[in-house]
Amino acid sequence: MLTVFDKISLEETKRFSKLFIDYIHQESKISEFYKFTPTLPGFKAAIDQLNTVDFDRETLATEIKKQYAKTTFTETPNINELATKLLSKKTFTVCTGHQLCVLGGPLYWAYKICSTIKLAKQLEEAFPEYNFIPTYWLASEDHDFEEINHLSIFGQKLTWTPTDYIENTISGSISTSSISNFIAELKGKFQNDSSTQDILTTIELCYTQNKNLADATRAFAHHIFKNTSLLVIDGNNKELKKLTKNLFTHEINSSANIRSVTTTAQHLESLGYHAQVNARETNLFYIENNIRYRIDKTGASEYKTNNGNKTWSKETILKNIEETPECFSPNVIIRPMYQQVILPNIAYVGGPAEIAYWLEYKQLFESNNVFYPVLVSRNNALVLDAKSKQIIDKLSISASELFEQINNLVKKYVLSKNTETTSTKNYTEELKSIYDTLKESTHKIDPTIIASIDAEFQKSLNGLNNIENKIAKALKKKEEVAVNQLQKLNEKSFPNNTLQERNDSFIYFFAQFPSLINDLLSLFNPLEPTMYIITEK
Repeated sequence: MLTVFDKISLEETKRFSKLFIDYIHQESKISEFYKFTPTLPGFKAAIDQLNTVDFDRETLATEIKKQYAKTTFTETPNINELATKLLSKKTFTVCTGHQLCVLGGPLYWAYKICSTIKLAKQLEEAFPEYNFIPTYWLASEDHDFEEINHLSIFGQKLTWTPTDYIENTISGSISTSSISNFIAELKGKFQNDSSTQDILTTIELCYTQNKNLADATRAFAHHIFKNTSLLVIDGNNKELKKLTKNLFTHEINSSANIRSVTTTAQHLESLGYHAQVNARETNLFYIENNIRYRIDKTGASEYKTNNGNKTWSKETILKNIEETPECFSPNVIIRPMYQQVILPNIAYVGGPAEIAYWLEYKQLFESNNVFYPVLVSRNNALVLDAKSKQIIDKLSISASELFEQINNLVKKYVLSKNTETTSTKNYTEELKSIYDTLKESTHKIDPTIIASIDAEFQKSLNGLNNIENKIAKALKKKEEVAVNQLQKLNEKSFPNNTLQERNDSFIYFFAQFPSLINDLLSLFNPLEPTMYIITEK
């Protein structure tokens, strides 16, 4: 069982963008970039507005049931109950989206979905007259296969290479027929641990009993998040795309989308932030035989796919959108609106980068008359095993110190063990006092000498710092065992100098901690963004 060892603010980690940090603190200078605050009063205002928006709930419920009917499950969800709830205007979704990473991919995949499930529960408790369904939107049209085909486990990268894969295939259609070899290789990494082998064998069924990656990911998600009301939706659907044809035609008929995003990005940059995405002149793809091609505008009213095989005039591409909307695919600019047109969605739960790029979209949504949801940051966590916790306790390392750069942490630790002989702080203060007195008396004689005195003072400070570094280096040898433990702890907590949640495989932690999902659902609170330091109880 896992428990919270400590929590620190996200800014203390020094791992997130200023725009994201300012958003979660609701800084006034960025209030114009979002509609509702991620607070209960903010949700109440969002509900009041969303209640005025009409959705084709019958088509949504029907298509969801069709998608589930072609999926084979090891844990069968009650989809009829969820679909029936969606027919009611008193039901809203709470959504997150993610690529179809093999076996979940990095650990934060679970954090996103757990945060979504927990938020839906919190909203049902706060607004009992409404239903809130946690929803996982499959990014099944994404074609960046190299981003989703691997796992990082035990410090090694395992890669799945489907035998019949064709470059730029939309991920949801990729065949899972060759995944058993990949899972067998993964099993070998666990040195035949019987409980882990059983877990992986069951998970293997989710993939091998379903023909493509979209259906397999749905089955996998329901196995991992069993006994929850999670809904998994594949947006690559003909009938759902019929509901969003207006978005696609507006993209062709008007340059408002690129203007909206570009204007917002420039405004953010003028405030000192970094824009996350840039709109293209045409923000659509074309899907042919499950291959996704970018659509480029090549003239005033001419379009073609980036491979040059498909060309349109403005009139013909609009006609194609009307007749075969399933052949068109939204990019990162259009997809959030596409999702919001289909779902009666009250909130989007995203990671730091996602929140940052959604902040560029408010004007875009308004120009397309699409409801702009509450943006909620998923929870973040660092999971430490019992051995790591023992090192922390033994060396008296605080939660915030864990996130310091390793060289700084080591230096701070070794100096703390010899405070009486190694601290140069008092010497620095004495030195400053001496030079200040010297400048004061010299100023009366010749003020031009002050610059030389300042330069000498800086040289003296540099000398003291060099001495301190040499002392620290000597102490590292003296504290060699502790220093090695700190370095190993850092490597485990921040592999490749990145957050654990973005590097290490979810499956590793799920196999190591069978109670992981239930523990996260118990510990997380998406209405209070923070970094959880989680350890074995």
